[in-house]
Amino acid sequence: KILSKEKKAHEEQAFYNKMSAFRAQMNPHFIFNALTSIQHLIITKNTKASLKYLSKFSRFTRNILEESASSLTVLSKEIKILKDYLELEALRFNGQFQHQIKIESNVTPGFIEIPALLIQPFVENAIIHGLLPSQKLEKMVLIHFQKQDNYLICEIVDNGIGRKAASERNRSCTKKVSRAIEITSRRLNEFNRSPKYQNQIHIVDMEDAHNKPLGTKVILKINII
Repeated sequence: KILSKEKKAHEEQAFYNKMSAFRAQMNPHFIFNALTSIQHLIITKNTKASLKYLSKFSRFTRNILEESASSLTVLSKEIKILKDYLELEALRFNGQFQHQIKIESNVTPGFIEIPALLIQPFVENAIIHGLLPSQKLEKMVLIHFQKQDNYLICEIVDNGIGRKAASERNRSCTKKVSRAIEITSRRLNEFNRSPKYQNQIHIVDMEDAHNKPLGTKVILKINII
């Protein structure tokens, strides 16, 4: 019994160590993007926006550092970080970027645990690779949470240029997106653990009746434990 308990404790520690390692690989990515945005505002001599951005960036990085102490977080904290991130990115679009986080009534954010910073890489991909190159006057990202059976379903929808056009623009960017998805997929699989919960990331290329891209939808299915 003692050996069994020790084995279980070691397995759990290994699980949390893996989760922390996977998440740590993502942190430098959005810190780099935020600093790039600040640099852009300084170069364009937009002092007011620069100061506003720095204030938001400070709060954002503080929250990330606080979350780094644990591998999991409650959904309410994840949503707070997402809101800060979206507000940071919105400053770069001069009022042309709309974002919404929709939470259905059957979701209780304060009582659902998920891997920390699991959703942010997909939101970042939607903005950087889908919306920034878009010529549309109104750019949009919707993050939608709902519960289905034992799953938390998170949909990230954007009205950007679509994956095919993004891939044609920059092959190196496509490799970075693929890497982010690979890391997040591994983290999600580690969290879900059971084989029946594996590979719960689905990407939908949205098109109109004439096969013209309308944007991209990413669906994450997270096991509620």
